[in-house]
Amino acid sequence: MSSTKATAPSPSIAAVLVVSNDAVTLSQLNESMGKLAMSSEICPEVPTALGLLNSQKFEAVMVDFKLGQAQAIIEKIRLSPSNRTAVIFAISDSDAETASAYKSGSNFVLRRPLSLNMIDRNMKVAYGLIVRERRRYFRCPVEI
Repeated sequence: MSSTKATAPSPSIAAVLVVSNDAVTLSQLNESMGKLAMSSEICPEVPTALGLLNSQKFEAVMVDFKLGQAQAIIEKIRLSPSNRTAVIFAISDSDAETASAYKSGSNFVLRRPLSLNMIDRNMKVAYGLIVRERRRYFRCPVEI
């Protein structure tokens, strides 16, 4: 008889909402987040993303400017009661998009062409902020 040990899924350090429909970008982001034990919720459509932001708490949000409504999404995140302090990453193609991302409230901007090394560096810099955001909403069940 051979016994194989079933490994439990590793606990997630943070929940990240990724608003993008670009397969290459999603693959690179998921690989980088996997290294830091972050779970991602992928949302390719803006209305669905806005619904998730109103109903769930995310420690970080990544918004792709290719969708066209990224600036509005970032501004709505900053007005959201549960996600207003989330760490926001914008993915931009130009200097104008980068400036508009920072102006609307983004913490970090990833410029295309994306590389795994560049994404990893930005994620490591933001890791402390993301973990702090997670601790802010930590709840421990207590029985009295």
